[in-house]
Amino acid sequence: MWNPYLYADEHHIFVEEYDLPNPLLGLYITEPDIPPTILLSPMLRANPRLRRCIVAEEIGHHETCSGFSTVRQYTTYQDVLNVSRVEHQARRWAIKQLIPDDELWHLMKTKQTITYDEASVYFDVVPAYMRLRMQLFLSDYYRVFYIAGKETLSPFVCKGKHMRMIPERGHLYA
Repeated sequence: MWNPYLYADEHHIFVEEYDLPNPLLGLYITEPDIPPTILLSPMLRANPRLRRCIVAEEIGHHETCSGFSTVRQYTTYQDVLNVSRVEHQARRWAIKQLIPDDELWHLMKTKQTITYDEASVYFDVVPAYMRLRMQLFLSDYYRVFYIAGKETLSPFVCKGKHMRMIPERGHLYA
């Protein structure tokens, strides 16, 4: 299982607690005179799973952004859209690290039916991250792909709170 704390240490990213204004839980900072630093709200101590997700997302900012600062006044709708895009890229990077494709495939094949809550416990992430991961997974694998020369679709269903493999069918039902 991917460890965001070890990753931060290996990439010389400092992780520190800091009293952040509400509703901020984490903040990634990099400046020419400051090494890459992730500031975490002390409130996260009570929820280690959420803390792990926030650290991963802030590392996502380190990996996907350069020269973008969210610590400033936004005056236009374009500014808000840029922040939203940057946040989505960082969260997407984090979720794909925390919940890799091959491990997700393995879980779905072995469990047959599993809830988002069960899957989030298995991957040690919050349920919201698991739901977003399934959306990304569906968008990544919804297209037709080829296995051994045969055209087929991802054989699983994702409805409500449950994910279920459908091995006897070659269809994706959503």
